Amino acid sequence: EEKGRFEGLVHEWLEAAVPQRLSAQRLFEPIQSSMLAVAANLVQRRLCFKGHRLIQEGSRGNSMLIVNSGKLDIFYKDLFVGLLWAGRAFGAAQLLGIEKTYHAGLCAATTCHILSLTASVLLSLAPSGVD
Repeated sequence: EEKGRFEGLVHEWLEAAVPQRLSAQRLFEPIQSSMLAVAANLVQRRLCFKGHRLIQEGSRGNSMLIVNSGKLDIFYKDLFVGLLWAGRAFGAAQLLGIEKTYHAGLCAATTCHILSLTASVLLSLAPSGVD
């Protein structure tokens, strides 16, 4: 119960940054601010602690992760190859359906607040009649 309350407080405290993180993504440049507000309400928020593996290299997915707070290590073939920090994203090709599997793995380097955008949420933002 304490962990759930703590997570709720973190989500509440970092909520103001969510629309800014989304609008900073190149993917959202052509989207109107009213639709960004809708997207901000639909993205999943996750709190991850240091050492938590978010994505396994080679796993299938259709989500893009955006770091709202904290840092994520990027691993390829179990070797550290990079770092994601607040405002950075991973998985755009999977979100858009260009790739079905993730080319690298992600592990929380610090406590992180992550925004997860799925393909179904992205499609819900498209105008009616667009597939």
